[in-house]
Amino acid sequence: MKQFLLLSLVFMGFSASLLHAQNFEMQMRPDSVSGLDFQFRKFLFEEEGGDFFSGNFDLRYRHVLNNKINIIASLAYSRFGTDDPFSFDASSISNTYLGVQIKNSHKANNMSSIDVGIYLPTSDEDGSIGTLANIYEISRYVDDATTIGASYKSYYSYSDGFSFGYELGPDFIFASNDFMDDIEIVMRYGLNLAYSFSDVFIQSEILGIGILTEDDSFGDNTVHSYSIGLGFHAGQFIPRIYYKNFIDEDIGEGLDGILGIGVQYNFNE
Repeated sequence: MKQFLLLSLVFMGFSASLLHAQNFEMQMRPDSVSGLDFQFRKFLFEEEGGDFFSGNFDLRYRHVLNNKINIIASLAYSRFGTDDPFSFDASSISNTYLGVQIKNSHKANNMSSIDVGIYLPTSDEDGSIGTLANIYEISRYVDDATTIGASYKSYYSYSDGFSFGYELGPDFIFASNDFMDDIEIVMRYGLNLAYSFSDVFIQSEILGIGILTEDDSFGDNTVHSYSIGLGFHAGQFIPRIYYKNFIDEDIGEGLDGILGIGVQYNFNE
């Protein structure tokens, strides 16, 4: 599966309230309010590469069913295009995610949940474009694959404005393509650190995936990234901007990083 990751890249060439902070790339938090989240992740090439709209467009929705259950859905669109002298354009939608969040705790200083969901096989062979922008959720971009995923997440906030959260869980990928013809198990793990003051938050995420079904070394079977950025709470809107890059030297070669721009809208309830 590491081969799939690398070939995909070659293809490219708190105030104390957690509601004031929203994730960059970790999955949606188990909030008590329904919300719609949109992100654009733009590739930043070291030299001339893709055009302005080369990147990943990500749409996520959280519906609060009751005080214990949230429904989560997401779909992404990825594109890579070049201008003269060689014109090239490829795009694809991701696999479609449908899942539930079972909330264990939703207190002023802690929220946690168990998430279970399925990635339906709606992507195609060009879906690998999205892996470079959002490799943490690689299951969204594997073609001819159905994935069952589960995770546990928990977030804590403190009166001095500091907060942290984490999530951990496996994806079971059932694929039949040129790179995989069996079950692959990918473990996802993420850490979120934030400091909030007034309606502004500064935030960092460290993310990793590990392939449990391969016999290679830990370094060969894992991919890690970091991000740092900020956002603010403006009524029902939470805009944010961040910079992401890879810790692993063999991933993202030729990139200066990825620029993420997003906004979440929370519905009145």
